[in-house]
Amino acid sequence: LESALLNTGRPGLLCPRHAPTSIGAHVAIAWNGSAESARAIAMCGSIIAEAKTVTVLAAEDAENLELSADDLVMHLLDHGITASAKNVKSKDSTLGESLLAAARASGADVIVMGAYGRSRGRAMVLGGVTQWVIDNTDLPVLLVH
Repeated sequence: LESALLNTGRPGLLCPRHAPTSIGAHVAIAWNGSAESARAIAMCGSIIAEAKTVTVLAAEDAENLELSADDLVMHLLDHGITASAKNVKSKDSTLGESLLAAARASGADVIVMGAYGRSRGRAMVLGGVTQWVIDNTDLPVLLVH
């Protein structure tokens, strides 16, 4: 999966062990303001546009970035997509765990997220949200590097 994402420039759909009953009705977007997150939104725009509900899940430090979750909500609205934003806090867990919990709590049936934004060495030392989600998801996830 890592090679496919890093070497093809195309989105990858990660499917959970158990088949979902629906996919695409409620899209959760994992947003941290990174180029990978923006690329995921651009490449999965038609899926986002077709969703009945869109929720932007922003990392707790997203306010420190130039493009906040609210900026993304406004961008989506400019394209005729109504979305809401929720901050994801990870005090007692990893950010990946908190992200999945927030997606489930919002009722999302798929997550759109950027993948492997950290360098390989940094992810090995600090851990990586992408790898945590890959290893633990029970929701379909559209990943884009």
